[in-house]
Amino acid sequence: MSAPNEPVVLRALPSGSPQAGCLETIVGDRLRIKLQEGAGFPLGALVEVTGTAKLYLGLVIGSQDALVVVQVEHSLDRAALAALETVWNSPKGA
Repeated sequence: MSAPNEPVVLRALPSGSPQAGCLETIVGDRLRIKLQEGAGFPLGALVEVTGTAKLYLGLVIGSQDALVVVQVEHSLDRAALAALETVWNSPKGA
């Protein structure tokens, strides 16, 4: 599980620009993220949040200035995801 005050990168799906931020709190399946600069995201935006240990996919349910609240729909362990990616990208028969 990711920890509060962890640096994260937030981007709109499918191809939004990444924005650096800080994960302020995790309450249940909601993430509260403070962006380092720029405005928040529109309500209802599908987003990807990349932390040190987890990758989250979710929906923006709150946004005011640099503060964004994301309802998490899916979370993936990045170490497990990297292992799958290695197998997926390895040459056939290797």
